[in-house]
Amino acid sequence: MNMKSCLTNEDPNIFSTSDLHLAISLSFFHNIVGLDNSSPNRIKFLFDYSASLEKTIEDYWNGKLLVDPKGFSNKLSEFKTRIRTGL
Repeated sequence: MNMKSCLTNEDPNIFSTSDLHLAISLSFFHNIVGLDNSSPNRIKFLFDYSASLEKTIEDYWNGKLLVDPKGFSNKLSEFKTRIRTGL
């Protein structure tokens, strides 16, 4: 995956993704710094870009990232609430 293609145009130090499951998985290891709801059909989750974040993303796509299943389910509910309320 080309990380540079997911960096925002406004700030090259911010990684954005609209992949809900990726965002939830990343949130176990990295803080969400914001949400981009400028598109009416898609919300993007924003993270500070770093080498550590890139490694976490690689581990996710390679099936090497391990997260707590119950914690994932709880975060899924939390993320859905954040999407609905725009927080």
